[in-house]
Amino acid sequence: MQEIDYMFQMARNDEEKIEMCNMLLDKYLNSYVNVLFRKGETLGDLKRFDEAISVFKEILHFSGDDIAGRAHNSIGFCYSQKMEWDKAISHFEEAKKYSNNPLFLVNLAIAYKKLNQNEKALEIFKELKNSGYPLDEYKVVIEDLEHKVKTDQLFKDTLFKSLPEAFMQASIYSNMEDYENAIKVYDLITDRIPIHLSAWRDKAFAYTQLEKYDEALRCYNQALAINPDEPYSLFFKGSIYMKMEEFDQALQLLKRAYEILPDENAFLDNYSYVLFRVGKYQETVDVCNKILSRMPNHLQVLIVKGEALEKLGKHEEAIDNYDNALRFYPDSHVVWSSKALVLRNIGKLEESLNCYYKALELSPANPEVLNGMAMTYAALGDFDKSLEIVKGLNSSTEDS
Repeated sequence: MQEIDYMFQMARNDEEKIEMCNMLLDKYLNSYVNVLFRKGETLGDLKRFDEAISVFKEILHFSGDDIAGRAHNSIGFCYSQKMEWDKAISHFEEAKKYSNNPLFLVNLAIAYKKLNQNEKALEIFKELKNSGYPLDEYKVVIEDLEHKVKTDQLFKDTLFKSLPEAFMQASIYSNMEDYENAIKVYDLITDRIPIHLSAWRDKAFAYTQLEKYDEALRCYNQALAINPDEPYSLFFKGSIYMKMEEFDQALQLLKRAYEILPDENAFLDNYSYVLFRVGKYQETVDVCNKILSRMPNHLQVLIVKGEALEKLGKHEEAIDNYDNALRFYPDSHVVWSSKALVLRNIGKLEESLNCYYKALELSPANPEVLNGMAMTYAALGDFDKSLEIVKGLNSSTEDS
């Protein structure tokens, strides 16, 4: 404040005061922005990327191309560390608009490479090379890109002589679990024929196998835009939401797939599980019964049915269901443990313990079985034994 007062006293008129204000704003604004950059970079070093992104986004409120370019690059870097490459690319592209800093371009190229957009990545490296920027440390990366671009071109030159041949080649790659190359071929098919529903659907399946769920959902959306009632796209999209534990969205999709193809056994498994997870227990039992009428020894369905019956308070039916499961799977510790839980809940504590001990024989040191056993001993009033089991369980957990 003293500096400001002094400079105002030195000003000869209001115009000079305004000039001095602008000069002071530049001086202190740059200091403030630099502090924000240091804060964001430090948060990034600590891998607190969401907090770092918030700081860098705050910097975007200040003017200046250099500031904006640097901030966007920093945000892109944080997203790249989180493996969110689409968001990273968006900010690296923004950084490129504000600044021709070669390091920003390198970051953009690497991000495109991560998304297998090899031609774009290679083009950026060529621009950098033409500008005279030294690329020795990226030699291996560039050679890999050149190889991939050449391979991609071979796909384009050969596979599209026959569309069925291309589709067959993609299927071969998928069957070999070479999903990256399968996706490349499906990309070529969908680029040429954007309404090829099977290619979108099968490409989505390949992305799912790679656990790239965002990309898989994008492809299923494309398939369903072509045919909103395509049951397998509905089912597999719903199954992804089930994996992500977004059960309400999963239920809508799986229910629609089931309505279209009610006799497709594969649909019923996931549908029954999601019904259970959203608390529709009677519907769960009904769907499980439908599956078991065709496949009476379906273990997962028998377990889900038993859990749903227990939630409905139909304890004896749940026990009968688990006894039926044990006829097919006498060595399933899950079934023995599930039966033990129902028995404990209805006060048959000795029978419950017997089932837990059988489960423990089949799966020694299983923490869920031991926990259930400890709770049953506690219900019997044998707190010493319960505590002994809990201590042993905690000890084994710490050792692992």
